[in-house]
Amino acid sequence: MNTKILLTGGRAPATLYLARLLYRQGYNVYVVDSIPFYLAKYSNKIKKSFVLPSPRQKNEYIKKLSDILKKYEIDILLPTCEEVFFIAQYQNKIPKTTEIFIDSFEKLILLHNKYDFLRFAENLKIKTPNSVLVRNRSEVDFYLKESPDKKFVLKPIYSRFSCETQFIQYGKKYQFSIDRLYVLQEYLNGKEYCCYAIANHGKILAYSDYESAFTAGHGTTIAFKRCENEYIHQIVSKIVDALSFHGQIGLDIIQTSPTNYYVIECNPRLTSGIQLLDGDIIKGKDIKNLNLSALKTLMILLFPKWLFKIKKWLYIICNSKDVVFDKNDLRPFFMQIPILLYFCFLSLKNRVSLKKITTLDIEWNGK
Repeated sequence: MNTKILLTGGRAPATLYLARLLYRQGYNVYVVDSIPFYLAKYSNKIKKSFVLPSPRQKNEYIKKLSDILKKYEIDILLPTCEEVFFIAQYQNKIPKTTEIFIDSFEKLILLHNKYDFLRFAENLKIKTPNSVLVRNRSEVDFYLKESPDKKFVLKPIYSRFSCETQFIQYGKKYQFSIDRLYVLQEYLNGKEYCCYAIANHGKILAYSDYESAFTAGHGTTIAFKRCENEYIHQIVSKIVDALSFHGQIGLDIIQTSPTNYYVIECNPRLTSGIQLLDGDIIKGKDIKNLNLSALKTLMILLFPKWLFKIKKWLYIICNSKDVVFDKNDLRPFFMQIPILLYFCFLSLKNRVSLKKITTLDIEWNGK
């Protein structure tokens, strides 16, 4: 009998890719999300899809998720987006008959907290940018005044996709919310890389690293080029080994010189790096790496932005594997625009950015 696996976060293109990958490996794939329209819901590789309350409605979310796990006798629960933190916090309420492919709540929060993670990495002798925890504007202004010619990065300790990342300098305006803690970080000029790994209690089962060929705004990569960088592999291996980590993990890294790599932040969940992998990532068998993948629909929609990179743009369009398009599973491809319009409506209704609205109902910001 095929193993039944339930994925959360069906809205993410990476989750759709993961669902198809698992289907090809013989798994029966189920999917949930807390919005009515999401990409993976329309895939013919999905056995059954569900809509749950927002994970921020913690008790109701966990109860309904548990009901699904019991009713459909799910063998493995694999969270993909930030609902991972809510599930980890209440994993003792999940049916014992289901394996939850995540680590403890304490480890996940350590990695998610942008300040605590950097201190943890430093203790492992991993290079990090000079960073301080700041609680108010006075502290920020103090550090800016100390180095008036330097550029800094300011971001909340809990954030994602660089939605609230600001590049600031002395004398320039910036935004600061008094009810949140921030990290003030030295700005590093260099080449940006990302990596993704899935691990089983300290053993890496599958791994990919890549550079951002194209981004939709700072921090949101939509074209991924494999790089196979040994320095980056060593960094993620050291972190996974130190924590005996179990689950999925992604890192953002900046290279400032041939041998100097600085880890910027960590995402203990599914990331776009999955889109450069093939094989059974749950068992770590028959793993293969792809060279290039992209969200081609977004690349085409944003084409005017890259007129000055037309040759590179054409190369990516012609040579990459599209993350969403699959000739044997077309509905998700055609649902991209209706789903985008749905998020545009929510963005206007809630008066927040389009990027932020895509995760607003699943964000973990410390509580």
